[in-house]
Amino acid sequence: IEFLRLVDKYPCLYANKEVLASAIRRYEEVWLPLLASMPGRCAKLCPPLDVEWIWHCHLLSPKAYRRDVQLVVGRELIFDHIIPVASERAGMVEQTRPLWESFCREPFHVLGSAPSVQRYASDRPRSTKIQYDLAAAAERQMSFNY
Repeated sequence: IEFLRLVDKYPCLYANKEVLASAIRRYEEVWLPLLASMPGRCAKLCPPLDVEWIWHCHLLSPKAYRRDVQLVVGRELIFDHIIPVASERAGMVEQTRPLWESFCREPFHVLGSAPSVQRYASDRPRSTKIQYDLAAAAERQMSFNY
C-alpha cells in the first residue's frame, strides 16, 4: 500500500501520456538492460519511481512479463521486484542511482515538474520489443489505491 500511495502523489504516472511513454522507454532501454548486466544484485536495487511503476505494472501480467523480458534482454531472466518499505527506499535509491548514471546519460529522477495530466497524446511512435500494453496497464491501476 505504501508504494501505491507514493505513486498516487504523482498522477502523471497514470494520467500523462508523455510521462508514461518516457517511463516505458526508460524501463525498456535502461532498467531491464541494467538489471541484465548485473545478475544477483537486483534485489538490492530500486529504480526511479516512474520506472518502478512500469515495472510493477508489467509484473502484474507474469506471462507477458516473462516473454517481454526475454525479447528485451535476449535471454530468459526473471528479475524480482521487491518493493522496499519507506524506511529502506532512500538507501536503495541512493545505491542504485550511481549504477544508473554510469550505465546511461539520462537523469535518474525525472518526475519533479511533470504536469498531472496531458490533454493530448504524442503521435511519435517508437520502436519497442515489449508487446504488452504497459500504458494501458498503468492506466488501469490508477483506481486501486482508493
